Amino acid sequence: MYVDISQVLSLLAKLDPGLTKEFLISTSIPLVLCSGGIISPFNVFEVGFPLSAGVLPIYNTICAWRGGIALSPPILLYNAVISLHGIVLTTHLQKRKTNADFVKQYNTYIVDAGGIYAHLKRGTLGVKLFTWFGISAEMAAWNVIPYLYTMRGDGSSPTAVLGLSLVALGSIIQAVADHQKGKQKAIYGPESFCKDGLYKWCRHPNYLGEMIFHLGIFISGFSLFTSVPRWLLFGTVPAFLGLSMFPIANDKAKRQADKYASDSNYKTYQSSVKKLVPYVW
Repeated sequence: MYVDISQVLSLLAKLDPGLTKEFLISTSIPLVLCSGGIISPFNVFEVGFPLSAGVLPIYNTICAWRGGIALSPPILLYNAVISLHGIVLTTHLQKRKTNADFVKQYNTYIVDAGGIYAHLKRGTLGVKLFTWFGISAEMAAWNVIPYLYTMRGDGSSPTAVLGLSLVALGSIIQAVADHQKGKQKAIYGPESFCKDGLYKWCRHPNYLGEMIFHLGIFISGFSLFTSVPRWLLFGTVPAFLGLSMFPIANDKAKRQADKYASDSNYKTYQSSVKKLVPYVW
């Protein structure tokens, strides 16, 4: 049984008829899972974000099945890819917390962090609320896109297919980069820098994968953002998170330059490999 929120639905229907009762209920899931952001914004990225990514698509697919909605194969794959991305990311983030060397480095990094991390570290009320509700809004975007495509009957449209392809590509790049980083750190030591595998193409391939992933989310719903409410709810946050990888990668690059300032091998690597986008930047 769903909670009776007919008055809220009536108001939302005037703004955007695509907002359904199931969507509103599913929106509460990331709001709850990301609520730790009111304590620290880092809780959103380390717990709420990956858990929501893993849980929401499953809930989405179950709701569609129970409602007799036939999701197209690309949309089913879309849900599967995002859920797998969330599960893999959750596993990776929780596993690395068991590594004492990583925890020590991470705590030091957070204490000295600059750039966007400095704002997260300060954790003002505005930053906490933006992180909590901003990430929850992107979760809402992920969840509503399949419904809107299904209602329009164009789940195999070019924007859906292209967006899905980028979501899948970004997920693969991020997962492989994280795996390769852990493997290289285990072989060469926690203080070593990564230069093999995807790290031959750019210095921060995990951030590149995340940027492509969010770009895919944005493109997936591009043809659906036909009203101001949809743009505000489903367009701005994926675009913001994707573009935020540039300052994050830039901050990480500066820290690595300082850390390996006396390492001639790193200087050679730094001069020959771009920070985020291969051959470009």
